[in-house]
Amino acid sequence: MISKMRLLCFGIASIGLLLGPVPRASSQTSPGLDLTLSRDSSVIRGQLAHASELGRRVVKELQNTPPNDSVPLDEGMLKSAHDTYALIRAARHGISMAREREKFPDPLKDLAFQRVEVAWNLSRTPVDLATSRGTSRQEYLQRSVHDLSRAIQLVDQALILMP
Repeated sequence: MISKMRLLCFGIASIGLLLGPVPRASSQTSPGLDLTLSRDSSVIRGQLAHASELGRRVVKELQNTPPNDSVPLDEGMLKSAHDTYALIRAARHGISMAREREKFPDPLKDLAFQRVEVAWNLSRTPVDLATSRGTSRQEYLQRSVHDLSRAIQLVDQALILMP
């Protein structure tokens, strides 16, 4: 009886390790954000399109933010910047999962993944620098606008490349 129980526990633990951790939406993201990790191209395209739209709004808000510290950074803008990053991260993971399942590599999907990979790293700038103590407001705004604008360009290119 004990050996059967151990075998059952071992089997359940093995399945848990094989499946990996179940991703959850961060408590920092907005409700209703589709962060589903999926290999489905339509889900990935939706995430990238939403990230592009949201990122454009963040860039406009950053451009309208005063360069001095007289006004604190808008929390809603920072939340939208984080949501943009989270959407790109989810799409990146979805493309990665889709690439792993392919028998033959798809060069267009590989190009799309490369662009999303770079966009993912660039989209972190407005979120990461917001909490950085050594960055002036002027430098934060310049780097954030530059990096997020480039990330949006790359996301738009990836959208064109995705099937």
